[in-house]
Amino acid sequence: MKNPNGFGTVVKLSGNRRRPYAVREGKSGKQRTIGYTETKEQGLIMLLR
Repeated sequence: MKNPNGFGTVVKLSGNRRRPYAVREGKSGKQRTIGYTETKEQGLIMLLR
């Protein structure tokens, strides 16, 4: 399911990484990385905070 406009996103980075999901916020007009997580679900929880 899609996120609402301006909410942000969770993207999977390439390669073998310890924390392969980057959490990006979208409120400022540009996407800025705010953290990295081990699972997509953890990334969505980080976006809610």
